[in-house]
Amino acid sequence: MKNTIELKCSEKEFKEISSGEKKIITREIRPANAKRFVVLNEQEECTGIIEYDTIRLVCEKLSSSLTAKIGKIMLMEIVADDGSLVYYDYRGKQYQMVDWDAHLGAILEVVPYVKP
Repeated sequence: MKNTIELKCSEKEFKEISSGEKKIITREIRPANAKRFVVLNEQEECTGIIEYDTIRLVCEKLSSSLTAKIGKIMLMEIVADDGSLVYYDYRGKQYQMVDWDAHLGAILEVVPYVKP
């Protein structure tokens, strides 16, 4: 499959998604994983979202994986109760707290997963 992101998930999340109960996958963007989700400039500022056609979720506990179409991807800024943006420190630098949300379309397959 072209342009697929692979993410690990919990048993609970896998069951909710495969049953159709859950339709949005959310991951917190951190400096260690940002390059999988967003385009960064030289100052490590987000300049865009990496678009994926499909998502492959792996649940090692269930030895299963599922692949689903992605309808749209959005970045959600984390906002404090007072309406201000939330920042955190990492290695002496401040980063804005942002979530990556993938809105799922049809599930294409659910197959056994064997760890490579």
